[in-house]
Amino acid sequence: MIKNIENCSDMCEFCKHVQIDKSMDNGNLCCDAFPKGIPVYIIWGYDHREPYPYDNGVRFEIREDLSELDILIMKARMEREISESRNHEILDHRRKDIEKYLKAKAELKHKSA
Repeated sequence: MIKNIENCSDMCEFCKHVQIDKSMDNGNLCCDAFPKGIPVYIIWGYDHREPYPYDNGVRFEIREDLSELDILIMKARMEREISESRNHEILDHRRKDIEKYLKAKAELKHKSA
């Protein structure tokens, strides 16, 4: 989870769903898709125009208050930094993290039994 917009991906910075002023008690930056905190995998640059697990169907949408220049900058950054292959890499990393967690949890349970 992230604590502030400066550590966020460009998509979050330009998304109308980010809730900068509505951080949770623990200080995580939240949005309509992730009200308990934006996952680190989104921060790493996942293209959230595509579905992401547990996003409640909420996807990236451009803020309405952006200038034309802001929109051009955002599109240029997104074209440079975001790709379908990047999404696959990020989801693969997420899957491996979950597998490691489940394995460690099972080993701990086995040791305590």
